[in-house]
Amino acid sequence: MNNPLRQSWVTLSCLQLSGALSLPMIMIGFYLGRHYSWQQSLVEIFAGNLCLFLLAAGYMRVIEVKKQVTIAFAQTLLGNKGAYWGAAGLVLSLLGWSAIQIHLLAATTGQPAGTILLSIVFIYLLTFRNFAFLTRANLLILPFLCTSLLYLLWMLPAAPTPIFFVEVQPFKIGLLMVITAGSGLVFDLPTFFRHATTLRDARLALALIFLLGLPAIQGLGLYLAQHTANQASWVAGFLSSFSLPALVFLMLSGLSGACLNLYSASMVLQRLLGYSYAKLLFVLCCLSGLLALVNLEEHFSFFLEFINLNAEIMTVLLWVYVGFKGIELPAPGRAQEKAHQIIFFMVLGYAACSAFFHRSVTHDLFIDVALISSVLMVCYYRMGEKNARARR
Repeated sequence: MNNPLRQSWVTLSCLQLSGALSLPMIMIGFYLGRHYSWQQSLVEIFAGNLCLFLLAAGYMRVIEVKKQVTIAFAQTLLGNKGAYWGAAGLVLSLLGWSAIQIHLLAATTGQPAGTILLSIVFIYLLTFRNFAFLTRANLLILPFLCTSLLYLLWMLPAAPTPIFFVEVQPFKIGLLMVITAGSGLVFDLPTFFRHATTLRDARLALALIFLLGLPAIQGLGLYLAQHTANQASWVAGFLSSFSLPALVFLMLSGLSGACLNLYSASMVLQRLLGYSYAKLLFVLCCLSGLLALVNLEEHFSFFLEFINLNAEIMTVLLWVYVGFKGIELPAPGRAQEKAHQIIFFMVLGYAACSAFFHRSVTHDLFIDVALISSVLMVCYYRMGEKNARARR
């Protein structure tokens, strides 16, 4: 009998791309198009997603050995108590992305409260049963999503629209923005890719997602930036020329992406709290709807810098641990768990202080966090190896 949870490369890539084909991801490309030339933007998009692919491909080998949800990796490193903090950050990140998608959908209708309520009802109905049902729903949505998007592109003017008052920014900001936007997706791969039929299916899906799908989606945002008027709200500019096709695209992309995010968040909490998946999903849908009332679009760059911070720290800690202990991920001792927790909270504390006092080591929080996390972990395990040799 076939296992309905086993996923081929087609299903895995379509599932993730149906969620990634959303306004928040398109906003990355649009943002780049407003601050860089199209040549620079393309380099940033492809270089950033290549980095994400290499990270994900290596991570996939660990996932293949340890077929478990994302939060289980946090439990391995931080222990049961420390994992609650890792879960809190991950759930907030997933809720934040869902809220952005629902908010942008509500902004198109002029009836935000009613749209948000209707959106969370649909999200719950599409997600409450099981992973196999969610997969089938997303595969049905994807063709309609792509069709409406192609129509929108066809209706855009042929010649680029002049853009005025472009605020030029350093090249690394755009590159790191692409990497930061995808880092949460990479960290949360275990929740979905543990169902991969074979390792080959998983790696082929990763190549389609990071080397083709995400660059195309972000490239779409770049294209829109070149062909829509420069307005205070790019969403308003995007919608000004379209009616039904724009609404169809926004509805489907928002629902699809939010379903995946809230499914993953519910799995995290179910693992730690032990409550019913359906009940947790209902609570998270309501919280996401409330958060959607806040206009996160106005502070998107600032929000993006912090939304995946927790995932970034956990990814660095996990990679260093794999480097010293191997992909089998043997359970750390109590002293090692405590050390991981201390490093985790030290880096979070540094990030909070850096944001509050506007001071940093490399003038970029993403680089700071990755650098400090890896240095502390390497120093800890190098000292442990040195002490072990001395005792012999």
